[in-house]
Amino acid sequence: MSRQTNKNKLRAGARKIDKVLLFRSPLAYHSHVGHEDPHPPLELLLLAAALRNYVETRVLDGQSRWRQESPFGRQRRMGLSDGEILAEATKFSPDLIGISVTWHNQVPMALHCAGLLRAALPNAVIVVGGIAPSSSPEVFLASDAIDFVIAGYGERSFPLLCQYLSRGGDLSQVPGLYRRDGSAVVGNQKSGLFELDSVPFPAFDLIDLSHYDSGYLHGHHKAFPVAGYLPTRGCTHSCTFCSLPAVSDKIFRSHSLEKIIDDLRRMKNEFAIREVHFYDDNLLQDPAFAKKLFQEIILASLDLPWLAEAGFAMWQIDEEILELARESGMYRLDLPIEAGSDRVRENIMNKGLYKNDGVSETIQLARKVGIERVYGYVIVGSPGETLGDIRATLDFFRQLDLDYRGVRFAQPFPGTLFHKICTENGYLAHDFELSRLWFDIANIQTDDFSVDEVTAMVAAYRAAALIQEGRYDHGTAMTEIAKNLGQHIADAACRIVPTIPKPSIGA
Repeated sequence: MSRQTNKNKLRAGARKIDKVLLFRSPLAYHSHVGHEDPHPPLELLLLAAALRNYVETRVLDGQSRWRQESPFGRQRRMGLSDGEILAEATKFSPDLIGISVTWHNQVPMALHCAGLLRAALPNAVIVVGGIAPSSSPEVFLASDAIDFVIAGYGERSFPLLCQYLSRGGDLSQVPGLYRRDGSAVVGNQKSGLFELDSVPFPAFDLIDLSHYDSGYLHGHHKAFPVAGYLPTRGCTHSCTFCSLPAVSDKIFRSHSLEKIIDDLRRMKNEFAIREVHFYDDNLLQDPAFAKKLFQEIILASLDLPWLAEAGFAMWQIDEEILELARESGMYRLDLPIEAGSDRVRENIMNKGLYKNDGVSETIQLARKVGIERVYGYVIVGSPGETLGDIRATLDFFRQLDLDYRGVRFAQPFPGTLFHKICTENGYLAHDFELSRLWFDIANIQTDDFSVDEVTAMVAAYRAAALIQEGRYDHGTAMTEIAKNLGQHIADAACRIVPTIPKPSIGA
């Protein structure tokens, strides 16, 4: 279908929208770096709840059958096959298909599925939304398979788009709607979604929660079934590596405490959900609200273990918050430590809100109040860092009393300042592509370090930790590096940590 034909077909009022299919594509990942465990698609369930009173709505989650794996180019895919997707979609025969895309590394798979659906259902309107489309709508609108992008929150915009397409209306009034105008991409102002309590309860009845047991089986969750929830939205900060401002415009809003408790109670009593993950951008953006929330959860005796996926803002943590969080059911504290250098945190990441000595104190505080698990995460390889900075972060990180240490490579996500710096200065890796935009893959190289150098340094420190824990001997650790990352990385890792001998694959 040509773009001109598409443009003519999609005049406001030109197409009746009676049936909507909400879709998430199968998970695609590079097998040597792993993947994020599939979770119930909260974003689709929120949209479904907002739509179902107006149009017939179904959810098709391509990641629901996570045990089913197959090749996808140089990657692996996890979830439904092309044939299964097309069989479900054509059987329903929707008038509009909404595709959710969170991470940029999933863009190639999402575009692949959009092409499949366009060929099978040529008259359907195809719309994409989520973090990735919000920060780079032009990437998606370059595909003839996609008609619109909705940036920001879709609970208002999506129903309004369906209404305008069906009955007529000015598409320029749909918040966050991006579309093609000839060769240009034009967009509307996003909606801050101020009244969060107007968002309906997620449509958990449209999915089978038993399909999402991978995290539980892999030991990442405490109870099952698990589902996500959003007590708040937005974050007012401007971290240089973060894509979320493209969705929230740095506006922070929260549900009422009554609505949150009612929703959590429904999740437990009506859908037998036994663990909740809060997907907030910054749950501690307003510490006073967070404390009241934890107190209300305690008073309601919900008995639901929970964790905050984005972690707790280091600069907002105090003993009272940790005690209330633990008593209300938080069993794992995730700490976005980010760097082991105050200079990097402040001048490069725009996150100079806490110092190194505060990190150790926070961990000690978490141990004192009895948090069951304490995880920490750092980012290395940012534009502006040196190899010395990276080594300092890894040395600092290794000394902390943590149950898990997550080392992530800085990523030039489109729409972030990191991406702007990298594209303007030629810092993107020579083999950079969207599918590589994941935290276990280095994609930035500068005058101070190469991709291989930062990869080898992280690999060496990970190997040293495994050896120290007694999980690997020296030879096995280096063999694993060579097998997964190449012999040249293993050789470089040996030079960084001389105590680890140089092996060869198969040794």
